Amino acid sequence: MSNAVTLYGLLDDDEIPIDAVALELSALDHDGASIRPYLDLIDEMAAQVLARSSEVTTPAQNAAVLVAVLAGENAFTGDRQSYDAPVNADMIRVFDRRKGLPISLAIIYVAVARRLGWACHVVNLPGHVLVSVGEVEPVLIDVFNDGAVLRADAWDGANPHDVNRRIMTAQALRMSNREVLVRLLQNQASRAEQAGDYERAVVIYERMKSVAPDNAQGWSALARLQLMFGATESARINLISLLEITRDPNLRSQISQMLGNLADG
Repeated sequence: MSNAVTLYGLLDDDEIPIDAVALELSALDHDGASIRPYLDLIDEMAAQVLARSSEVTTPAQNAAVLVAVLAGENAFTGDRQSYDAPVNADMIRVFDRRKGLPISLAIIYVAVARRLGWACHVVNLPGHVLVSVGEVEPVLIDVFNDGAVLRADAWDGANPHDVNRRIMTAQALRMSNREVLVRLLQNQASRAEQAGDYERAVVIYERMKSVAPDNAQGWSALARLQLMFGATESARINLISLLEITRDPNLRSQISQMLGNLADG
C-alpha cells in the first residue's frame, strides 16, 4: 500500500480529495503511472466550466454547464457495451477511455464542481449513483447517461413542487467521501470475485481497509475470503478488529459466533 493512500485513510472525511485518492488507488495497478496529468485535466475542465458560467446563478444552470463540458466537450459517458469490465472502475483507464461506471464518472463530476466551490455530492439512489448540484433546489445528474437531468417526479416519489422534500431527499442520500471510495473499490472487488480472481479481491479489500478503516465492509469481506481459503489466523485478526469498530448489534453477534466457531475448531 502506498504511503499516500494510507495517509488519506487517516484524514477526516470532508478533507479527503476523492479524485486524488481514487487516482492513487488506480496507480497502484499501473507501475510508474503519474496521477498528475489526470489531476491537471480536472483543473482544465474546471476552467472550462468557469469560462462558460459567468452568468450562471442557479443549480440547474450549474448542472447544465457541467454536463456541457464533461459529457459534451470532453465526452465522458457510461460504458453501456461492457458495463462489467474492470476498466470501468479503474480511474486511470476511465480517464484514458472517457468511459466508466456511474461511480467513477460521478467522482470526476464532483471533483470538477468542487474546484469551483459548488455544492456537489454523489447521491445513492436505489440501483444507481447520481450527482447532485446545489443546496437549494438541488438538481440530479445521471452522469452515466450523458448527463441527463433526473425528472423532478423521480425524486423518491417527491412531488415536483415539494421543494423541501426534494432537498431532504437529496441530502439524506448523499454519500460521504469514504463511502464513495468504498463503492468504487467494491465494484473492483466484486468483479474480481466474479472472475474467480480471489487474490485480486483480497488486495482490493486490503485497500478498502486502508482508505476506510472504520468501515466494516472491507474487514468482513476480507475475513470471509480468508476463511474460504483456510487463512484462519488472519481471518481471526480481522474479525477481532471488526468487532472493535462496529456497533451494529447483528453484525457483532455474527462476528462473535464466527470467532466462537474458530475457537472450537
